[in-house]
This record gives sequence, structure tokens and C-alpha cells, in this order.
Amino acid sequence: MAALAADRTFESHPTGRNQYEILVSDICYAGSLVGLSAAGFLHPWDDVATTVFVGVALEQAAGASASPAGTDTKCPVHDEGMIIKNIPIASAVQASVGLDVHCTTDNVLADCVLDGGATSRAIGRIIRWVSAADCDIQLYSAQEWQARYKQATT
Repeated sequence: MAALAADRTFESHPTGRNQYEILVSDICYAGSLVGLSAAGFLHPWDDVATTVFVGVALEQAAGASASPAGTDTKCPVHDEGMIIKNIPIASAVQASVGLDVHCTTDNVLADCVLDGGATSRAIGRIIRWVSAADCDIQLYSAQEWQARYKQATT
């Protein structure tokens, strides 16, 4: 291999917001948790071994057969570990700050728990507690999440 002998620039784009192709007939709503299917398509988050957590959908978007003719089948997603505020977690107490948060569906406002069971994979951690109905969560970025769990999905 030859060492670099001149300046080199790379094409890049800002991180945090990426577009993902949506699974046919799925709909992702703005503010919903989303993941990638085993085939690599975006779909609403479900905590199953073949789904890879990505982040939060920024707009409503539908897969090809669910969308009107001629519309885009990609969805913009914040995938860099955003902080979401005022999330209810029924069993959370002040000492829960720093603990993992699990969610079984795409609805972070209804389905977040501290312990999702033996096969559940966390989507983030509590960074601020006000009450069980008011917690701030730092979501794992897509890269952090894969570093934690990817081995289990392959």
C-alpha cells in the first residue's frame, strides 16, 4: 500500500438526519420509534431479534404500496441519539436516572418500561427524572445501539 502523498477530500454529509427506505405497506408516523427489518427496510419499532433500532421518524411516511402514486418511499430519521422529554415510565423513581429504557412498540409515550425482560433490548437511558410521568430519555444512536446489540441479531 502507498501512503497518501497529497491532500484528499471526502464527500460527507451532516450526521443525525438520514433517509431510509420504508418497508412496503408500513407507515411510520412523525415521532415514532423506528428500526430496520432484516431486509434493511425501515418500519415501526418492534423489539424483536431481527429488528435493528435506528431512531425517531421526523415525518410521516408510507411504504410503496401504502403511499399515493409518485410519492417518495423514504423517511427522514433522527438517528444520532436525540433527547426526548416528558416520557412516562410507570416504575421510574429518582434512582432510575442512568438506567436503561425499553420500548416494545413504536409508541414511546405509552410503552416505555425500565425492564423489558430477558430478550428485550434498550433504546436509551433516563437522564432526568421529575416524576414517573415525566422523564427525559437519551436515545441510543443507531451506532451505539448496534455496538450493544448487533451481535445478537446476526
